[in-house]
Amino acid sequence: MRAPILQPVNNSKVETNGRRLTPEAFARRVDGLMSTLCQAMVHHEQNYLTRGELTMPQFWALEWMSRTKRGRMQDLVAALQLKSSTGTMLVDRLVTLGLARRVRNPDDRRSVALALTARGARVVDEVHRQRQRGIRRMFAPLSVRERKEYLALLEKLAREFSKEQA
Repeated sequence: MRAPILQPVNNSKVETNGRRLTPEAFARRVDGLMSTLCQAMVHHEQNYLTRGELTMPQFWALEWMSRTKRGRMQDLVAALQLKSSTGTMLVDRLVTLGLARRVRNPDDRRSVALALTARGARVVDEVHRQRQRGIRRMFAPLSVRERKEYLALLEKLAREFSKEQA
């Protein structure tokens, strides 16, 4: 049986099969479903995240380093919305694990750039590869049209969150 398609009625209510779904009820349902779906996705993964060797903020830092190549410490702290001391401890842990390294600027000793090590790059690639495999497995029961609709909704949400953070 297919899940009901949610139709917006107004800004505060959503209609589903003739019943009103309050924003609070919607949030509870999504919360429960996301927990189940996340557990299903990671069930087949075996990596630093699923073994508890990295926290999500540490992984986000690795992803950020992967995108920026040699970003500055203060830019990482700003991107992850961390306190400076928290960012320092996070990077210390990544350096200790051999996943990242600090690179001093010869022209400005106060400026520290961050870079992934080869091992850090492999970790990021492996997590993404396993996550994508899990996503393919999870969404296999959906039609191409349903996957496109889901993707469009995710992209819309991502755009809205990007606007909020700008």
